[in-house]
Amino acid sequence: MSTKTTFKRVALVTVAALGFGMTSAVVPANADQALSFSLNTSSITVVGDSATGGAVFAITVTSDTPTVGLSQQETVTATVSAVPDGIGGTKKSLASNAADLLFTEVKQSGVTQVNPRWDAVLVDTATGGSAYDGAIGIGNTAHYGMNSNLTAAESETARLLKSRTYYIEVRAKGASTVIDQGVYTIQFDLTNSAGATIQRSTAKVDWVTAAANSGAIITASSAGQWFLGETPTIANQTSTKWMGATLKNRDGGAIRTS
Repeated sequence: MSTKTTFKRVALVTVAALGFGMTSAVVPANADQALSFSLNTSSITVVGDSATGGAVFAITVTSDTPTVGLSQQETVTATVSAVPDGIGGTKKSLASNAADLLFTEVKQSGVTQVNPRWDAVLVDTATGGSAYDGAIGIGNTAHYGMNSNLTAAESETARLLKSRTYYIEVRAKGASTVIDQGVYTIQFDLTNSAGATIQRSTAKVDWVTAAANSGAIITASSAGQWFLGETPTIANQTSTKWMGATLKNRDGGAIRTS
């Protein structure tokens, strides 16, 4: 066998192997269009005796194209990828219980609202689309500067950046049993204009009856020195001398009330 023929066969075997190895892979974004997204949290626990309370996720899309956020035919789609085992005789499976949850595309009351309110979102029906299909696209409301720590000047800078924030609410379907059942996993897929999935991220969500069931963890922190007789009120605290605490769920995620 000639050297030329050997190289040719090796090349064909290599290409075939690469092809089989990529059949289930997430396709990388094109070099001329860097598109990505991030979630505001990887986990949300909703506390309350009502499953109608939704868990709202903020999805920030960044692109290097002149059009900020999502462009034509680009989408971020949410689906249920895993369900809890369930308790109390309510054994669950993905095939039977993926429909336990509903997705609603929502928006803040103003596109430029710097301080988002998780309890005051509005249904956001995209032009020519549905607000309940779990797919965010170019027709949905694209917010900028959605960060409560931004100043007015910084929010203008954020507006000029090629990123936009979208919101999607996850809630229980009418008669579904989700409270105190365990954790559901939500899969977020970013699809480019060619229909290829270029990024996949997951987040957890669960509903519990009472705060005692949330697995909440309080972490205290401080800076500077406090002396006897000083009262650590908000008025007495500065950027270099303060006391505070964070409250997160068992996965380090957010806790909301229903």
